[in-house]
Amino acid sequence: MTLVTLSRFLGVIVILGLMAVLWPGLRWGFVDVLMLAVILSLADWMMSRVMGKTFSAKFGGVVGWLSAVVVLYAISWLIPGARMSALAALTAGTVLWAIGRFFPAVYG
Repeated sequence: MTLVTLSRFLGVIVILGLMAVLWPGLRWGFVDVLMLAVILSLADWMMSRVMGKTFSAKFGGVVGWLSAVVVLYAISWLIPGARMSALAALTAGTVLWAIGRFFPAVYG
């Protein structure tokens, strides 16, 4: 595990934890946030391995944002305590994407 991978994972935990506190209606506990971060980080790692650097440089922003939204919404149905609406998944995906644009070492 590289330092970049670890910083992305920790960044996702912080962002999802803040979403859980600030977004009305979300009732995520620490374990829910941790499980969401693990699955989202694994999906991000697998996509970067499959798509490669060239693809990521051109379309990584849009693909990263869309995949984060889809993965967050899909895994919210798999983890019993981590339900979220489509709007919450869109918001969390947008926040993750925006952080990735400003701080690429954290997430992006």
